[in-house]
Amino acid sequence: MKKSKLSTCIKALSAAAIVSVISVPSFAVIPDYSQDFNDLLPADPADTADDLELENEGWVFFGSAFKPAEDPNGYFQYGSYEGIGGAPNNVGGAFSGVNVDGADPSGNQFLNVFANYNQGERCDVTGVDASGNPTCDTSIDPTAVVDTDWQIQAIVYQEIGVISTDDLGKTVTFNFDARRPDDGSAVGVNCVSPCTAAAFIKTIDPSNGYATTNNIVLDTTAIALGTWESYTLKLDLTNPDLEGQILQFGFENVNRGYDTSGVNYDNVDFTLTQQVSIPVPAVAIAGLAGLLGLVGVAGARKRKTA
Repeated sequence: MKKSKLSTCIKALSAAAIVSVISVPSFAVIPDYSQDFNDLLPADPADTADDLELENEGWVFFGSAFKPAEDPNGYFQYGSYEGIGGAPNNVGGAFSGVNVDGADPSGNQFLNVFANYNQGERCDVTGVDASGNPTCDTSIDPTAVVDTDWQIQAIVYQEIGVISTDDLGKTVTFNFDARRPDDGSAVGVNCVSPCTAAAFIKTIDPSNGYATTNNIVLDTTAIALGTWESYTLKLDLTNPDLEGQILQFGFENVNRGYDTSGVNYDNVDFTLTQQVSIPVPAVAIAGLAGLLGLVGVAGARKRKTA
């Protein structure tokens, strides 16, 4: 008995449809990231050659000043004090830098993150410096009064990508080593509250005023002084609403004025792995059912004419 060309064609088509529907490929749009900082130029205040090492690695800095006592929601009172830009590699200046551990014979390098906004204290009554910036230098204005309600937040992070359909169903894992430096610059050492530090994974929704929709945080304020320990943060990308949202990971510090806030980070490893099966779309199932129905019709016609 000879098979009809229609039957053969439909069967082949339906088989292809089954493969395409059931075996859904996953293409990682958001890349993995790994960095031990040993191949970067360490920060040297006397040399500009290393200034862009962190920026060239994709690290971004953002800082803000706010008064939670006056605004419990923490909205910016002063706005961004440095804007959004490449993270500086300057341990003697502001915010972040690649350090070398002098106590480690291997010359291990790591990321140092701290909050320092390079200005005098915020003031209720201010003097003005030559650039027109407020200052609490009493030699300029003897009546200047320090406003201790101001809090300063510095964030050093990677904006790793935008979540796509292919990223849904994956688990984000952020591994890193961390310690508080034992040279007197650590967060929580001789600080006037607040002095806090944390690592985070965040998702940001650009379609909703860049609202934060996930904020997975690990507090590093009181981790060991001088001793490296390993830490992990995870986030499951299971909510379909995350498609189109921005994925970030990094570190933040909050302090007041020039209070100590330093934390050292090393062996940063950021990965996405497939953990959750993605449901077969209903439209695809309906299309497959239709194709299988055609196969059944063709078979019935063949039996009638046999």
